[in-house]
Amino acid sequence: MESTNSHRALRAATPLPRRHSNRHVSAVIREKRSEKLLGCVSDALTGVLGAGPFHDALSKLLQRCCGRRCELAMMLVAIDDLRTVNYEFGHVAGDRVLAHVAHLIGLSARSSDIVGRLGGNSFAIAMPNCGADEARCRATALTDRVRRNPLQVAEHNIGLTVGIGITHVCPAHGEQAGHLIATVSAALADARRRGPGMIGSIGSADERLDAEPSSIQTADYTRLSRRVLELQRLLKSRQLEQIMSLVAAIEAKDPCAESHSINVALYAVQLAAALKLPEVATDLISTAALLHDVGKIGIPDAILTKPGRLTPAEYDRVKEHPEIGVDILQRSPSLRSALPFILYHHEWYNGRGYPRGLAGERIPLGARIIQTADCIDAMQSTRTYKSGYGLDRVLSELRRGRGTQFDPAIADAAISHLSSNAPEPATPWSSLDLRAAGGPSAGGPPATR
Repeated sequence: MESTNSHRALRAATPLPRRHSNRHVSAVIREKRSEKLLGCVSDALTGVLGAGPFHDALSKLLQRCCGRRCELAMMLVAIDDLRTVNYEFGHVAGDRVLAHVAHLIGLSARSSDIVGRLGGNSFAIAMPNCGADEARCRATALTDRVRRNPLQVAEHNIGLTVGIGITHVCPAHGEQAGHLIATVSAALADARRRGPGMIGSIGSADERLDAEPSSIQTADYTRLSRRVLELQRLLKSRQLEQIMSLVAAIEAKDPCAESHSINVALYAVQLAAALKLPEVATDLISTAALLHDVGKIGIPDAILTKPGRLTPAEYDRVKEHPEIGVDILQRSPSLRSALPFILYHHEWYNGRGYPRGLAGERIPLGARIIQTADCIDAMQSTRTYKSGYGLDRVLSELRRGRGTQFDPAIADAAISHLSSNAPEPATPWSSLDLRAAGGPSAGGPPATR
């Protein structure tokens, strides 16, 4: 098992390759939807704030509420089964669904509320001077409004439901937008885990998790509370709040990957703790884990969301995403230490991974941890073509990949941690690809796209 002395290896990472040609940067620029979500004041499709401006507006609203000592509630609204609409009726119909739901949210919002689009199928509503009870009533009214207003496409009425996570706070000095978004994201994850059209809420620390009349077991509440605390730790700085905007853009590319980056970061933090790495190293790994898939912004939607088998050429395009991610992020000096972990997170311990075919300890330790965390979340996740693996199968695959796909010490730490904690995936929407032609997953442990 790696010791704390391994921290030296985190800094002495394999040198980065030379910068890519401008074709990757151009590919990112051409992704208009993700670009709008990241930087534009208003999302052109829905007319609400993009992810970055919403973060900024929420930060200012928290400061005002703190000064005035008023409550603030927030809802995170996710459209159920948007992917199915895209498959059955086309992406134009999916865009109409997004605009339709945004319109219904606008009808429900007050003039003082702030509305933003944080991901491919999710909207956030920040509500000043709104307590817990009022937030629950507004969430219930919104779910009813969406259910009562199907969207007509051609000759079809598309019935819609939304899942909603809600939370409320009495902002204190220094309250961060990222903390609030992390909390409401956890509430939404619980709501969606229980099915479409559900509502979940997290309030103050001593308040029970609430949803529909059905009760939530104490074990579920403890697990969810622990996840929120970990998310708050990951999002404690302004830099990481901006990172969440990038994460939202990744998820906008593929709604089925919702919360995958956060889940991978949580598993990576847990593995780093099991390996007894220093806090500074753990923070660096968690940042890289949040951004490990940012390069998928430059991969065509048709490939990322393809329901069938990828061709060899399509799989080669997917394999470019670590290098595209480095191209995007290397412009930020504060993120450069994390770049080797992002670049090499698909390398295999036996040298059969990509993009450089590194093996053993030539792969930076942070990349080896993220690779294992990535696969753990992928294996537990449900997709339209597969069910999530149960714990026994996940453990079996980790043992099978020990020394080939996975660093043996990290695999052992993962097996020990999962066996003692028996975790569930935070959300069923993460990405696993067992279908890529010619990929290293053939005949071996699962590989992520």
